[in-house]
Amino acid sequence: MQIKRALDIIYPQKKIVYATEHTEKNELWFSVSHRIMLLNCLNVQENLSKLCELRGQKNLNVMENLVSSTQENDRITGEIIGAAIEVHRELGPGLLESIYEEALCIELSLRGINFVRQAEIDIVYKGRVLKGQRIDLIVEGEVIVELKSLSKLPDIAMAQTLSYLKAAGLKRGLIINFGEKRLIDGVKRVSN
Repeated sequence: MQIKRALDIIYPQKKIVYATEHTEKNELWFSVSHRIMLLNCLNVQENLSKLCELRGQKNLNVMENLVSSTQENDRITGEIIGAAIEVHRELGPGLLESIYEEALCIELSLRGINFVRQAEIDIVYKGRVLKGQRIDLIVEGEVIVELKSLSKLPDIAMAQTLSYLKAAGLKRGLIINFGEKRLIDGVKRVSN
């Protein structure tokens, strides 16, 4: 469990292709992106130092900031999903998107999570600003949340959210489709 936690912290979004544990030496060999690595699994700080060394990273603080910002962003998206699940549990599927948006805003407020609703975003075309684009929610100034209430999510929803991320200069987004019977089937994470 400690080994998995260490790997999740160091590579939260990477698929571990190969891993083997040597418990008597507290070592773990694993492959990420075709590079074999050995980490001492006794503590995360040692793992970060070793990872920086393997990557040729001179400044450990840069790596620690990257890891902590990724963990923070994952915490935020986790809290958003938790709030959405609560809304779906209370209301069920089949209502208008605007009802779910209102309910999710109430739930986020109850949980002390900051958000901006119906945030207007400008699109620049050939040096001219185009108005009229609105994002359902921007949470904690970091995560765009696009809400839907459809029986099946259209393919264009992903492109729409990616466009919002690009226009807003943000990296992470969530598409939450309240039309699903089980909300977890209607949640998509989007990265730019």
